[in-house]
Amino acid sequence: MELHLADMAGPAVQQELSARRVDIPLIVMTASRDIPTAVDVIKRGAIDFLEKPFADGLLLKVLANAWPMLERNIEIQRRREAAAAYFGSLTKRELDVVRALSSSGSNRDVADALQISIRTVEMHRASIMKKFGVKKFSEIIRFLPDSGLP
Repeated sequence: MELHLADMAGPAVQQELSARRVDIPLIVMTASRDIPTAVDVIKRGAIDFLEKPFADGLLLKVLANAWPMLERNIEIQRRREAAAAYFGSLTKRELDVVRALSSSGSNRDVADALQISIRTVEMHRASIMKKFGVKKFSEIIRFLPDSGLP
């Protein structure tokens, strides 16, 4: 991803990052006292708005506050990518089985809901667990919130 910032103001950078779904802590720095812009960028998620000139210590403090947010966002993104990779390796039917098992949990209920045999559900379940590299199906459920699956 390439982003040229030279001719972009803070709000434009923020909009571009948002459009590209880049979730990083944003600190907007400006030489003008534009309160409406400051309020707008903070409402849209910037973590701070600094008016130039500012003391180095203030910038370091803001950066120190931003660091844990950045680390958290990186971890969330890693989990999303891992979930996407795992769920992306499943067939459509395996996805149907995951969804059904996550809501009902019973092989019989899933078999009835999907109009397939219990043995077929068990085979899909085993295949899914193998693809995820887990020993218990419940371990797969923890990936669901990050998967983006409905």
